Amino acid sequence: MKYWKDEETGIPYYQPDSTREWLEEIIGVGFDYDDRQTSDELKDLIDEIVSMSIKALRCLDDGKIENKE
Repeated sequence: MKYWKDEETGIPYYQPDSTREWLEEIIGVGFDYDDRQTSDELKDLIDEIVSMSIKALRCLDDGKIENKE
């Protein structure tokens, strides 16, 4: 997992850095979608899942299956 803090706001951020971490994020989105009720919100959710899946595939292609920290 990559971590950083926004220098202006001080808000911490993170981004998955392995296939497993991206898959865990996708699963989390799948469990927590209840607040998205309109068709546009659900379309955005699908776009988000596709984007995360592409990033997981890129990590897989790069051999980043598990984060070994």
